[in-house]
Amino acid sequence: MNESIRSEYGQNVVKQVRGLENTQKKLSRYRNHLVFTLRRRDEPITPSNLKLRCPIRIVNASGTIAKR
Repeated sequence: MNESIRSEYGQNVVKQVRGLENTQKKLSRYRNHLVFTLRRRDEPITPSNLKLRCPIRIVNASGTIAKR
């Protein structure tokens, strides 16, 4: 498909099409991130990669992390 576009319209148009495709991908990622963040805010669910972990194995230290 790129070859037919390139032969009919030139390399410059192919670059513009690729730029538009990349912009669409960025927009999709942003929207997905926004939806995920809003759902996480509205529901009391914290993803495991966002939970705070205490590297110190002391009861008082883990209690401090849990309060935050």
